[in-house]
Amino acid sequence: MLLFVLQHSVMASECWKNMLNKLNIVTCQRAIYIISTCFLIQIFMAYLEPVHLEPLWYVSTNKDTLIWLAFFLVHLVAWLLLYATCIIMDFPEMVGIRQVYYQYLDCGPPLIMKSAATRRLYSHMRHGGTSCMMIILWVHPLMTSTRMIVASILTLYLLCGFSVSEHDYIYLREQIARKHITFRLHRTKSIELLQ
Repeated sequence: MLLFVLQHSVMASECWKNMLNKLNIVTCQRAIYIISTCFLIQIFMAYLEPVHLEPLWYVSTNKDTLIWLAFFLVHLVAWLLLYATCIIMDFPEMVGIRQVYYQYLDCGPPLIMKSAATRRLYSHMRHGGTSCMMIILWVHPLMTSTRMIVASILTLYLLCGFSVSEHDYIYLREQIARKHITFRLHRTKSIELLQ
């Protein structure tokens, strides 16, 4: 977990970005960042050793369908919102695909084409879903010691690394409304084409 936090912090630093710029591979910075993150998560999952202590809490979902349904719905909504924030925050750019594509087209970095509000948001919060991730980590019927350690480290990292202001909330709400309008237009056109 500490390697993940270290990698996320170092590779997001200006020092790292300047080094990539000197090597003339700044276009691949996001892709390298994402690939490194995925690699560390795979290592973490492969070598995670469970801590064998009594669970901190256990809520039986076997006997009561409503309790199981409540946990299921909370997680479903959290995962859907996490997915939606990835789409809203421009997923191809977030993972580095758009930067490479724009470099190929000789268009410059895609961030310069973003609004000032988007650049301001990206400067302190590159991906959304912090609240959703914390819900996924903490709202669980079985809180083992291992899960609690992972949830605590990631929660501290998320809380230290991201801050959201009222301007961010207003901006994201506007983006959701725009995506909804775009989705409705595409759906209407698709229906018209099928008829």
